[in-house]
Amino acid sequence: MDGASSDDDGGLQTPHFLRKGSRMSTTSLASSSVVLGNISEEVLKVWSSLPEAIRLDPSLAVFQKEYERVQGRFTGANTSRADCLVVNLSLKHIPEECREYEGSQDPNEKLNCHERKLGPIARYVKLTLLVCCWLVFFLTLMVTREKFEIMHQISVSNNEIKNMTLLDDADNRISVTIEGPLLPYVNTTQSKSLPRCYLSVWLELLVDSEYSSNEILHNNSVTMKNISEVWTLPIVPPELTDMFFAERRKKVFHLSYFPEKLDGGSVVLNLKTNVNSTIPFAISYDMSPLNAEDGIAYAAVVLIGLYILIVFEIIHRTIAAMLASTSSLAILAALNEKPTMAEIISWIDVDTLLLLFSMMILVAIVADTGIFDFLAVYAYKITGGKVWPLISTLCFFTAAASIFLDNVTTVLLMTPVTIRLCEVMQLNPVPVLTAMVIFSNIGGATTPVGDPPNVIIASNRVVVNAGVDFATFTAHMSIGVIMVLIVVYGHFRFIFRDLEVLRFDEPQDVQELRHEIVIWQRAAASLSSYSKDENLVRETLMKKVKRLLQQLKQKLITGSVLMDHYKTTLEELQEKYPIRNKTLLAKSGFCMTLVIILFFFHSMPFFNLSLGWTAFLCVLLLLILADNEDLDGLVARVEWSTLLFFAALFVLMEAMTKLGLIAWIGKKTELVIMSVSEESRLAVAILLLLWVSSLAGAFVDNVPLTTMMIRIATSLAENRNLQLPLQPLVWAVAFGACMGGNGTLIGATANVVCAGVAEQHGYSFTFMQFFKMGFPVLITSTLTITVYLMIAHVVFSWH
Repeated sequence: MDGASSDDDGGLQTPHFLRKGSRMSTTSLASSSVVLGNISEEVLKVWSSLPEAIRLDPSLAVFQKEYERVQGRFTGANTSRADCLVVNLSLKHIPEECREYEGSQDPNEKLNCHERKLGPIARYVKLTLLVCCWLVFFLTLMVTREKFEIMHQISVSNNEIKNMTLLDDADNRISVTIEGPLLPYVNTTQSKSLPRCYLSVWLELLVDSEYSSNEILHNNSVTMKNISEVWTLPIVPPELTDMFFAERRKKVFHLSYFPEKLDGGSVVLNLKTNVNSTIPFAISYDMSPLNAEDGIAYAAVVLIGLYILIVFEIIHRTIAAMLASTSSLAILAALNEKPTMAEIISWIDVDTLLLLFSMMILVAIVADTGIFDFLAVYAYKITGGKVWPLISTLCFFTAAASIFLDNVTTVLLMTPVTIRLCEVMQLNPVPVLTAMVIFSNIGGATTPVGDPPNVIIASNRVVVNAGVDFATFTAHMSIGVIMVLIVVYGHFRFIFRDLEVLRFDEPQDVQELRHEIVIWQRAAASLSSYSKDENLVRETLMKKVKRLLQQLKQKLITGSVLMDHYKTTLEELQEKYPIRNKTLLAKSGFCMTLVIILFFFHSMPFFNLSLGWTAFLCVLLLLILADNEDLDGLVARVEWSTLLFFAALFVLMEAMTKLGLIAWIGKKTELVIMSVSEESRLAVAILLLLWVSSLAGAFVDNVPLTTMMIRIATSLAENRNLQLPLQPLVWAVAFGACMGGNGTLIGATANVVCAGVAEQHGYSFTFMQFFKMGFPVLITSTLTITVYLMIAHVVFSWH
């Protein structure tokens, strides 16, 4: 074994294997491997599921030889496969606190670095607090029952007061939900006159309960007392009923008179309409609804707790999101608002998750062709190997692509290319990736299909009726986007005027060796020790990790030797990174082109496929054409933690909505606009909608926030007292939601996707790293948009 070990140590210098022309004979490969005896098919299956960089390493050559023998594809020593060995040498930045443990003989030391950084006492305190939180959530969810909504059918005729007795015990608040032929949202409380057709709803207290609700109208001895204001709802005229969908409205009545003891009385719900026909409605009520003030406070605590966990990296962001979403559900359960499982599942935007999953599979297949390496070398060629032309080309191309594609798809495609470019230029990819995804978010604001908030805004019925189509949206947004791109580019040129901040502090060979250790540890951690076959492969990988750790410890003691890992000439780079599978590239290119074309048809009325379904069907076609038998290995490359993070975030944001936080933000915004003078209202409305959407969008998911803010914008425009134009308010919400996504790591979907793909390549995004670059960009870009909207719509009244 000593001889084998020494041979392997020589082979551990990965760059020698990467270089064109290197040859490793079967004999030398076998001599550097661990003697394992007979290898079963189960063991070979485990080996084949490993990443290519691990699977083709010389220390595992015995597995490769046996696999080729079994498959009947053993081609000897001079196989071209050896020339195609490509190991991902992404350079992961190792925190200072963790570097002292890199030389340890225990391969798990590196994986437990975070706990070591916290210290044993802090670690146990953290675990104790988290377990206590889990126990509280578990007990709360266990002892509470799900709350089901029971709808009561009722018909209301002209000039008739329809009564419904509320049977349950009441509090000083009663929530009433009405579903039926209601007009879209109109703020009737601020209108000068009632709509032509309306429904009035109010509550009364029936003191003598010996009468039924049907006898109330025909008995003058019944004592009734009005205990609420009148809720007026505009309804669809009978002749237009077939042209509108049923709408749902909810209101919480704060009772003006309600004795502690009813003394036999009960609450009656009254309905009256002025329509000359019978109108059916579905009604549900809740005698003890959620207190909005308590809900807002609880929601704020949960949101602050989530950011503390993420900012200080106490736990992984996916676990933090799962913990926060579970805590919000436990709070709802404690407040007698526990949602059903079907309701929780309906909160998850499955279409977004399907889009992300499909594009991850597409990128994984395309990566096998070598196109990302090839594009990186081509970009290196056209920019002459200069740093700023390279970064500029990358950022502006990403922004341009995000105009026509949604920015999530663009980021999934561009992140691998960016990482390869940074490796060629020996740059730290984290700041470059941050700049790239910021430009993607800015470029995506241009069109209705570029960013998820824009899709919500452009599909709003009131916005569409106001004449905002694809061309109008793009024309108004593009000028502001161009201004922001210029300002943000100048901002980046200033903060990165010293290019050394884009490079690593450690020598290149030390960074590569650290990252190689990470790759092998992650491969070993992905295998369980329960199966004998998996445990055999896992032990082999851990032996390799120990040898790498010994080599790193020696390098740190003796000092680094400058090694030319990356070819400095264009010819050598082109030889090193060719297209490896042109047939698969043609198939992938066809399917990717089909995806892009179908994305353009998404806004067409005849096209009834969502973005998620479109991407999934095209990826399914690619899987059929690729005819790849190693589906398990392909699916293993999906960033499942990112998908779980989004699922948890969807649940959290819907729970925040039920707790009243989102509505509270909108209500406060509307009150401020109403408080200013008439001549200043447009400017104040634009400023508030823009800055509230921008700042709140950095810390709250911008999809539910945009849904709420666009409703506020349409409500302000429909208010006859304010006389505000709708289009400037729409542009303010759109710019704010899109620019706000640049503020934090979880502010936009594209940010989290980019971070997840980067982690697969060995780079870690921290919340503070992104915040230090992104939040100043948020302020700069929002100020730029403020100037643009003020000049265009307040000074020149472009609308």
